[in-house]
Amino acid sequence: MKQCIFAGTFDPISLGHVDIARRAARAFDNVIVAVCDNAEKRTAFTLKERLEMAELALKGERGISAESFSGLLTDFCKAKGARYLVRGLRNTTDFEYEKVLFEVYKTQLPDIECVYFTARGDQEHIQSSYIRELLKLGGDCSKFIPSAVLEYITKINKI
Repeated sequence: MKQCIFAGTFDPISLGHVDIARRAARAFDNVIVAVCDNAEKRTAFTLKERLEMAELALKGERGISAESFSGLLTDFCKAKGARYLVRGLRNTTDFEYEKVLFEVYKTQLPDIECVYFTARGDQEHIQSSYIRELLKLGGDCSKFIPSAVLEYITKINKI
């Protein structure tokens, strides 16, 4: 069974993230959306909240699950028996960053491979930082995040 890891902070998970996960599910038997617990990043949502939002956004998606992890992504890959990472690219800046990051991953797990999905044209501008700013200022985020995620954020009173 070919499985991959699609890792990120997902603060919050966006329609762009969901699209990448769905497209990866067409190429892999199992996609694990890995929500990272990174103490270095200041997130607007707790790890538990980000995982719950990912689960809501991906509910009913065949071959896609969400899990949280901390520590090295390559250690998580080893623990899950995954040789493939899925990464999304919005632009050339993302590509340059991901290219260097992949070389670091290879030092930790030489057999790892990355599969890159480019963002669809109508989603390449979506960034979680913009979503958080819109949420904070009362803007309309319905075009950027799944409706179930927006309902969840409203329910936990984060906006």
